[in-house]
Amino acid sequence: MSEQISGMAIFSRARKQEIADGRQIKLDGEFAEIAGQVGLKYPVYLTVGVSHLIGQAVESKQFASVNDVLRYFLWSAYLSVDPEFLQPCNVTFSRQKHTLYLQVSATDSDDPTPALTIMLANET
Repeated sequence: MSEQISGMAIFSRARKQEIADGRQIKLDGEFAEIAGQVGLKYPVYLTVGVSHLIGQAVESKQFASVNDVLRYFLWSAYLSVDPEFLQPCNVTFSRQKHTLYLQVSATDSDDPTPALTIMLANET
């Protein structure tokens, strides 16, 4: 992935405000380590919809743990990410296909370092 960030901003509000309002979650600790293990080198943020989808996947009993679900979602994201565009990727569980959208953009309006946001279509 390129160190340069280009493309449109995906949120009209600052990411800090999205996090404060519970609309985005930053992966940290062991979850950030999983992101690094699958090859994602930027901080990863999930929208609340993706977080709920991960919960549904755990409840489906197709995965042993939330870590396994997250590893599956992040590996799918890693294979699809393109720093220039909003990219779709598909994850499947309980015989249903779900489309996630990924974008590499600035971490926040006052922080130009790269970050990856994973969201659902209705959250783009």
